[in-house]
Amino acid sequence: MPTFHRILVPVDFSDCSERALQYGAAFARHEQAQLHLLHVVQEVLPVTPGGGMVLPQETYVQEIQNSARKALNVLPKAEVAKDVKVTRELRTGSPADATLEYATSHAVDLICLGTHGRSGLSRFLLGSVAERVVQHAPCAVLVVRTQEHEFVNANSTEIQLRKVLIPIDFSEFTAGALQDGLAIARHFGAEVHLLHVVEDTSPAVSETALAYPVFQEYVKTITEDARARMEKLPLESFEGLAVHKHIKVGAPFELIVREASALDADLVVMGTHGRVGLSHWFLGSVAERVVRKAHCPVMVTPRRPAN
Repeated sequence: MPTFHRILVPVDFSDCSERALQYGAAFARHEQAQLHLLHVVQEVLPVTPGGGMVLPQETYVQEIQNSARKALNVLPKAEVAKDVKVTRELRTGSPADATLEYATSHAVDLICLGTHGRSGLSRFLLGSVAERVVQHAPCAVLVVRTQEHEFVNANSTEIQLRKVLIPIDFSEFTAGALQDGLAIARHFGAEVHLLHVVEDTSPAVSETALAYPVFQEYVKTITEDARARMEKLPLESFEGLAVHKHIKVGAPFELIVREASALDADLVVMGTHGRVGLSHWFLGSVAERVVRKAHCPVMVTPRRPAN
C-alpha cells in the first residue's frame, strides 16, 4: 500500500473533522506514522451591524488563537490517540492555503479531511476549503463525512476494509490511482471492484444526434474497446486479490456513486485527473461530484503518471 509516514488532519473542532481525525489516527497507528493536527484561524474583522469594531483586531485574533490552542491541545481523545505520535500546529490565514503549504513543507503523505465543518472562522465546507485542498494537494486526500458508510469504527478506531471501488479510464494518470487502490486492497485483504464508465453523451453533439444509430454504434464500439482494455490490464497487479470488473454505460459520476452504494463499497479510490473526451474525469466534474455524493469515504490521489 502507499507509504504513509506523515498524516495531516485539518481540524475545526466540528463533528466532521473529529471523524476525519479518527481516520487519520487509525492510519497513523496502523502505519506507525506521525499524526499532524492543523487548525487555521482566519483573519477576520469583528464588527457590529453598524460597522463599529467590537474589539481591536489584534486583541480579537489573540483571544481566538488562545481559545483554539486550548481546544487543539486536547485532541485527539485518549482512546483515539493511543500509540500515536501527535504534532499540533496553530496558524492564522487562509485555511486552504495553510493546509496546502503545511502538507508541502512537511512532506505529508496523506491528508484526512472532513467535507463539512462548521461555518465561521474555520470553514471546511466542500466547495470551499476542502475542494481546494483536494484539487491542489501534493499527496493523497481521504475525504470523509459524518453519517456515511464507514470503514473505521468510531469506538475501536480499527480499519476494516472489505471492498474497494476503483474507477478507471485507462489514462496514465488514473493508473496511479489504480496502483494505490490495488495496494490498499491487498494490504487490508479487501475485494477490488474496477469500474469503467462509457459515457453515453457528449457535449460535442446535440440530444437529437445522440439518438442516431451511428452514435449508438459508436458507443457499442467503445464499450467493446473498454472491455478489451480491461482484460489486458497486467495480471501481476491483481495477484492475490479478488478482482471484479465492471463496464457500465451512462454518466460517470452517477454510475460511480450508484455502484459504490450497490456494492456496499467501503472506499472509492480515484484520481483527480483523467483523460479528456468521453471519459472526462477531471476534478470540478466527476471526481468532485463523487466526493460530494458517495456514501462512503473517497480517497483522491494526486495527478501523476503510473510507475
